[in-house]
Amino acid sequence: MRTLELQLAEKLDALSSGVVSMPDWKVLLIKVPKPWDLVIFGAGDDSIPLVRYAADSGFRVYVVDHRSAYLTAERFPDAEALVPARYDGDFPLAIGPATLAVVKTRLFEHDRGWVRRLVQHSPRYIGLLGPAHRRDRICEGLDEAIRRRIYGPVGLDIGATGPEQIAVSIVAELLATLTGSPGGHARDKKGRLHDRRKSEMS
Repeated sequence: MRTLELQLAEKLDALSSGVVSMPDWKVLLIKVPKPWDLVIFGAGDDSIPLVRYAADSGFRVYVVDHRSAYLTAERFPDAEALVPARYDGDFPLAIGPATLAVVKTRLFEHDRGWVRRLVQHSPRYIGLLGPAHRRDRICEGLDEAIRRRIYGPVGLDIGATGPEQIAVSIVAELLATLTGSPGGHARDKKGRLHDRRKSEMS
C-alpha cells in the first residue's frame, strides 16, 4: 500500500494523467483541467444565452449586475453565482490572470466604470459589447497598451445577428483567445485540427 501511495503522490505532483499499477489492480488517474472563470457584467436578456453557451463550453460563469431583480436562478440556471454589485461599489469578485470578463450592461457609465475597474486587476480577457466608437469613448484616457487588451466590439466576426448568435461569437472568441487560435476556417488550418494541449485551454 505504501508503494501505491508513493506512485499516486508522484502522479499528483507531476499533475499528469496515467495508470498506477499494483500486482492485483490498477488505478487510472485522469487530469481534468481547472475551468476558467468568466465574469459577465450585465444581466440583461441578451446575457441569458451567453451564460448558457459559456457554461456548456466549460466556463465557470458569474453574473454581476446592480439590478437584483435580473439576477435570478430562473434566468441564469447555469451560473456559478449571481452577484449584485455596482461599478462604483466594492469590487465583487477576485479577478486575475485566470479570469475572463465580458462587459455588457448596455449602460454607458456602468460599462465604462466596470472596464476601468477591470484593467486594474489584469484579467486574461476583457470583452466589451457595442460598436467601435462606443469602445473608444469608454477607453478614452487609457494607455494604448491597455486599450489593446480590450476586445471591443466583443466576439468573432461571423456575421452574427440576435442574442443567440452573438453569444456564439463571444464564446468562440473566448476559446480562440485561450488557445491562441486566429479563429479562421478549420479547412485552412495546417497540421492537426484539434491540438490536445489547446483543447485543455492551458
